[in-house]
Amino acid sequence: MLAEMKRNGEKRGLGNIEAVLADDKLSRVAGDADLVHSYLVLQHVPPIRGGKIIKEMARRVAPGGYLAFQVYVACNANSLLRMLTKLRYTLPPLNWIRNVLRSRSIFEQSMQLHVYSLPSILRELRRGGFSEVELHLDTEDAGNFESVFLLAKKSGEAPLIANPYA
Repeated sequence: MLAEMKRNGEKRGLGNIEAVLADDKLSRVAGDADLVHSYLVLQHVPPIRGGKIIKEMARRVAPGGYLAFQVYVACNANSLLRMLTKLRYTLPPLNWIRNVLRSRSIFEQSMQLHVYSLPSILRELRRGGFSEVELHLDTEDAGNFESVFLLAKKSGEAPLIANPYA
């Protein structure tokens, strides 16, 4: 993905972008950025861990800069399917059976999908100094999931509410 981003930037004559292979704490990212972006990633990360990543991404945005990311915010699948899916995440033999039925490699890991709390995200963005947030709504997987793409602008001033988790 990093190489693809670099190729796309070069193709468009953009020399002011940098892609960094990151860990949860973004420890390889130096300084603040005008744009921090994540798409089609966080729904595969459990919300407790993902919330920390979102806070770290927000912390890395320069005053007046933007944070852009997408998350799932609702699952509309029926309760039996949701229960079976959670069991498949925790009991590997159930996933092995599913893989065989779908003609996949038996030990292929399941791709987890997680739903985030939109009010919690918005609260953290406010605490982090983001004064403007746009939400773009979408559905995924034939309507089984509702997703939100957030574009948030960080105020040029100090956050209105001190972040007790910093």
